[in-house]
Amino acid sequence: MSQIDPLVVPESKSPFRWILGGMGCLGIVAVMVYALLLPVFNQVETSTQTRLCMTNLKSIGAAMILYAEENNDKIPEKGTWMDRFLTYVDSDVNFACPVQRRMDPRTYGYALSKVLPGQSLSKIEEPEKKEAVFDSNRIERNAESDLTSLPDPGRHSNGRKNTVLFLDGRTDSIGRM
Repeated sequence: MSQIDPLVVPESKSPFRWILGGMGCLGIVAVMVYALLLPVFNQVETSTQTRLCMTNLKSIGAAMILYAEENNDKIPEKGTWMDRFLTYVDSDVNFACPVQRRMDPRTYGYALSKVLPGQSLSKIEEPEKKEAVFDSNRIERNAESDLTSLPDPGRHSNGRKNTVLFLDGRTDSIGRM
């Protein structure tokens, strides 16, 4: 009779041993790759939200121009701009910053510059320097304010920036003023 050594584990002839070992290694590698790429995925989501925000602002800018063309070159009177521009945009959702809307779907998060209501659009000097609509901590419909209402921290670029539509139709991300 042969004697069995209790300290030696007999070698398994099963191919499942290799499969299970390989799956374990793949699982570990997958977790490591996910951990390394998670910041990249977050950044992509953030930049997507910023692009969508800027697209919304450009839609609002186009609505402002169309409204002015049909209304003696005037920007709507105080407290009515979203209601007046609604005819010219795809949806009420265009009036909401997507980051703000994710936090509370009933809010908007954009404000019209408080110096614009009732003004003649073509008579405003240096439109490339004049903020028209921007991210704001005033989250109600038809909000009007100045840049002191920019959210702090910002809604975009990991809290460093907010989006702004200028009267010339350009959008940009700016830091807190």
